[in-house]
Amino acid sequence: MIHLTHKNPSFPVAVILAGGESKRFGSPKALAKLNGEPLISVAVKVVRQAGFSPVICAASEEAFLFLHCPIICDAKSFQGPLLALRQIFLETDISKCLLLPCDMPFLSVEILQLLWTQSESKFVAALESGDGWKLPLPAVYAREILPTGELLIQEGKRDLKALLKADLPKVIIPFSEWTKKAGGAHQLANINSTTDLEAAEHSPLSSR
Repeated sequence: MIHLTHKNPSFPVAVILAGGESKRFGSPKALAKLNGEPLISVAVKVVRQAGFSPVICAASEEAFLFLHCPIICDAKSFQGPLLALRQIFLETDISKCLLLPCDMPFLSVEILQLLWTQSESKFVAALESGDGWKLPLPAVYAREILPTGELLIQEGKRDLKALLKADLPKVIIPFSEWTKKAGGAHQLANINSTTDLEAAEHSPLSSR
């Protein structure tokens, strides 16, 4: 058991997912460099700026020791974010966490703080996309999702979208609201390929 609440009791916890296979990218995406800085480091930086204590969830810990953050290793590698979320709650004492991917380098401090603020008394706090979809990441998930998550896993579900569809106390922040309060939709851009990475390097947003 990793006792995170005792290390920084005044700081909420943000878990950065870095255990994906990176099939489309072709190499470990979390360590790919955007203007000389690993994507995982970019994520850790914005999480800290937003007032969270960063935790890494990965297939193994060796590659991420340089971050000097707690690391949660997946029980089984490449099994999907729903199983990773279950592992996070099973291995820590946190009551809820902000969950985000390592490949959204333009996330703002404001969007992370808004999600946390909106999560009070809810099991899930997530964003609505421009076309009305519930977005599983970034989002805040509470420990209370575990029973529903276990049932979904038993049904063969592996992604967080299944959790968002479940009948749980949740808040979905409307697209018009979060883009007005916390910046534009561009910040949810993923780095899925080397082409995406090259485009991000030439984006004015990467120099923030």
